[in-house]
Amino acid sequence: MKYLPLVYLSTFSVGAYAGTLVSSSPPANISGPVAKAFLSYSIEFAWFAEYSGNLSHPNTFTNHLLNNFNDVQGHKPYLRVGGNTQDNALFDPLLKVAVNGTFGNPDIAYPTTLTYGESFFEGYQVFDNVKFSQGFNLGANGTVGFNNLKSTLPLACKALNESNLAYFEIGNEADQYASKKSNRGPIRAAGWNVSLWLDDWRNRSATLESLYAESGCENTPFRLTAPSFAGKTWIEPAFEAGFADYAENVTIIAAHSYVAGANSLGVTLQDTLMNHATTKSVVDGHVDLMSAVAPYTDLPYMIGEGNSLSSQGKSGVSNSFGAALWNIDFALYAASVGIWRIHLHNGVGYNYAAWHPSSWNGTTPVTKAPYYGNIATAATLGNVARNKTQISSIPMSNTTDSAYAIYKDGSLASIAILNMAGYNYTKPPTTRPSKTYSFSISDESKYKAGSVKRLMANGSDAITGITWDGYSYNYNLANGKPSRLTNITNSEQEEPVKVINGAFNVTLPHSSFTLVELA
Repeated sequence: MKYLPLVYLSTFSVGAYAGTLVSSSPPANISGPVAKAFLSYSIEFAWFAEYSGNLSHPNTFTNHLLNNFNDVQGHKPYLRVGGNTQDNALFDPLLKVAVNGTFGNPDIAYPTTLTYGESFFEGYQVFDNVKFSQGFNLGANGTVGFNNLKSTLPLACKALNESNLAYFEIGNEADQYASKKSNRGPIRAAGWNVSLWLDDWRNRSATLESLYAESGCENTPFRLTAPSFAGKTWIEPAFEAGFADYAENVTIIAAHSYVAGANSLGVTLQDTLMNHATTKSVVDGHVDLMSAVAPYTDLPYMIGEGNSLSSQGKSGVSNSFGAALWNIDFALYAASVGIWRIHLHNGVGYNYAAWHPSSWNGTTPVTKAPYYGNIATAATLGNVARNKTQISSIPMSNTTDSAYAIYKDGSLASIAILNMAGYNYTKPPTTRPSKTYSFSISDESKYKAGSVKRLMANGSDAITGITWDGYSYNYNLANGKPSRLTNITNSEQEEPVKVINGAFNVTLPHSSFTLVELA
């Protein structure tokens, strides 16, 4: 592993230069406190058993990767189990394995026909201090749908209780039911609309609640998340149609979010992901929806499933270090505008997945580039359950630059900076370019220095060789546990920035992230 020369990792003091002004206390328009487990994951229903394992063979790799979050932020991400396959999945009480799937379409990275057995629910019991969201099938109609729900609810309630249930979810991306296909053909007929969905969802949620008493669910709270649409166009009409009148058990509003389609024309790493203007535009669309539904509900709003590019992402883009930088920008900007939580979607063989969990079909477990962006985000936010944490986006002049001020208990604690100018190490110039960023804190006497933590790789097109503050989380090194790489500079070795009269400079190589923790 070869990184850039140490000179590009150095920082510099600044004299009286003003730089970008940052308030030492939260600005008046700052969003509310960041929620616990703000950065969480979504796992495709069909692939959950690969990520979790079972009681006799738990997936220790996944467990270590989740534990790393606890180390840097004091708690673990929530795991949402759902996705397209939750609406194809039918319970088989005779099945001796967790799942049995048939891949009917070679272009889709999940089975189109899926059954699951009782051992599937063991996955909810293998990780300590993790909360889960269980997805129920809304796609199956009539007697099939009722019997499927009646068979699985007792098993879900046995595995999930007050301590480890985040919420239940009924159906996934129902706004696309008329176009999606499963083993049963189209999930819904042409003419499917918001009103028909509301009737279906209302009846299924009422059925679910009515089955609670006979399903051994006395220790499992009845908490739902909805509507979980793929797009934004149905959400406001759903509320206009009366969704809030039937949502007394909904605890959080969920919508899905992807920047673009993996096969969309014009998709590039630089313009589509490593571009703050694009990221801001995508997230601001959710802010508009939050405002639109505010007259109907005061529930928090989350991105219940999302990632970079839909259809499992694009190779060389969604699995690159540039995508790790996008993950940070997307998460921090979402937190800054009041998004309650984000569940980043994962599945076996998915390009945008944070990690590949197992040796499925002859493959090898791998910690992928997006995971490093996720762990850096968690470290940037810190323990939000212990300290009231708020975040403010700092305006920057270029779309390849992004910066955030993080406040803890009412005081500026750190500044996060992204340099998203592309640097392709496979086609490098003679030296890697860098850029110096200058900041000026409003309280000129409060801070004297700042320690520096960096997310680094050889370039934006790298898919391996990534470190956060000098640590690797590779499977091959320590099964996902942090491994200190002695040839990489970390915050204990790098000279702190000097803050003089509230001002400081910090230099970032192109395609990198830096967190300056102030003191």
